[in-house]
Amino acid sequence: MEHIDLLHLVRRVWRDSQQSCDLASIEREQLQLQRQHDIPGAFIPSAYLRFVQSGVIHEMIATIHHNLMDIVSLKKILLRLHHINQNPQSLQDIKALIRLAKLALELNDRSYFALIEKQLQKLSAEQTKEFQVIKSLFLKKQKEWRQACVLWENLINHGEYAFWALEELAKTHEHVFKNHVKALEYTQRALKIYQILEQLNPYGVQESWKRSFLHRMKRLKGKIS
Repeated sequence: MEHIDLLHLVRRVWRDSQQSCDLASIEREQLQLQRQHDIPGAFIPSAYLRFVQSGVIHEMIATIHHNLMDIVSLKKILLRLHHINQNPQSLQDIKALIRLAKLALELNDRSYFALIEKQLQKLSAEQTKEFQVIKSLFLKKQKEWRQACVLWENLINHGEYAFWALEELAKTHEHVFKNHVKALEYTQRALKIYQILEQLNPYGVQESWKRSFLHRMKRLKGKIS
């Protein structure tokens, strides 16, 4: 039989928006449902065992009601996910929209990405650094190199993305634009930043960045000479 595990889909959308994506949390946060007098799922196995041993049925009635509510909620969640898929602009949750942008990037879906970006603009959130990273990768996938470079230039000024952005700029200028001098400038700039950070905190930066940029610098100098 065909099977859909909604937990994976739910996590794709709301993992960053709430602490847990279990059914009870999704009911509460996304469907505004709060079960009353419901038997906790963790108690059901022992309730069933007591029923088998004693024949007392009241806990099993509660268990059947619990399972019925599960089925009803799963249907509502599926419909909610379908609505979001068809109308991402209906979402007010910035973190969920950013996760949908990641999905649009994976699917290389330009029109869906545009809808998400438009909604983020309405929420004044299109300039969040995480979305700018995703957008730059989307532009890269679309081979819109100049626009991607503009975003990477902006991201250089944000510490957590600086090395990544400089690497993307160096790679693009070396392999796409064939501008080895410019690629070397970005590489040396990254090494200079690394040197400063290393002096401030030798254990606070990844050694792999240094190795990668040193290797790139050696290759680029060879190409230029």
